[in-house]
Amino acid sequence: GDGASAATTLRYYRSVNATIARSDTQVGTDAVGALPASGTSPESITLTAPSDAGTYYYGACVDAVSGESSTNNNCSAAVPVTQSEPHGPSQGYPDLVVASPSVSGSNRTPGANFTVTVMVLNIGDGPSSSTTLSYYRSTDATITTSDTFVGASAVRALAVAGISRQPNSLAAPASPGTYYYGACVEPVSGESATNNNCSAAVPVTVSESQGGGQPETKVLLYTPQSVEERDGNEQRALGVVAVTTGDHPPTVSIPVRVWLVAGTAEEGVDFRSFSQSVEFNAEDFTLTGSRYEALEILKITILDDTEAEGDETFGATMTLESARPFVTLTPNYPDQLRVIIRANDDAG
Repeated sequence: GDGASAATTLRYYRSVNATIARSDTQVGTDAVGALPASGTSPESITLTAPSDAGTYYYGACVDAVSGESSTNNNCSAAVPVTQSEPHGPSQGYPDLVVASPSVSGSNRTPGANFTVTVMVLNIGDGPSSSTTLSYYRSTDATITTSDTFVGASAVRALAVAGISRQPNSLAAPASPGTYYYGACVEPVSGESATNNNCSAAVPVTVSESQGGGQPETKVLLYTPQSVEERDGNEQRALGVVAVTTGDHPPTVSIPVRVWLVAGTAEEGVDFRSFSQSVEFNAEDFTLTGSRYEALEILKITILDDTEAEGDETFGATMTLESARPFVTLTPNYPDQLRVIIRANDDAG
């Protein structure tokens, strides 16, 4: 109004509908001081939710003051409050937390792929429903939902003390610097606490690119020098290993095709024909000593026959499926890696 008001009383009400009236259930009061024209007074109250599940409506009405020009606007609109159905005395309430954030390597070049992994735990005394985990990038060591969203993943329903490991592949920012990554889980129905739904932060340092961002990389083949022909087919491991120099792994994939080549041993008779693609990505590399290494294991099948024969040989070789000038292919043989099938004089 355009005149000062005397002190009065504010009364809070709970209603079963969206209209607040003085006939509703009064749940508390506040004293309101005298106000000048156009004056305001913030008022609040702490209440306990009803014991029965359902939707309730809360609001307040102020007692009229002497000389008031209009009293038909002395009650507020209603605000709904939904009281969830508890899971029951024997089931309790869920409480989700996000813990143990980690990254696959803390030093990255711009645009490099890396993986952020967190654990979602239900530390409550009741099961939780499925929900969503959101990943964030922050400029400081505190993760909140107001930070930069960088991805999401689904979290399954969790029993009491249930744990879900949640990895997510991300790309490093384009600008060098130190960034902080973490995740927050969406609250679930009946959750007893939601102020612990975000993880701690884990730092990721993005450094200046070196040598165009791609370190010199060697890809090598490792096979057994010799294998036995035994009763029944024999499988032996063939290793494809990528090794880098420098202080960071490649930021682009390295696609390699590996196949076997006949020598005195015949394909389909002494060994099974074989051709397979292998792709090394940044997240496949781990820091070993002063270099990054990645390993892929393939299987060679040696075929059994009934002929008594001398030692036979075949080879393994590889090629790059896409041009990568920083990659050198180095099998331990001029053109291919040689494998000996040792004589099986007891055949048949």
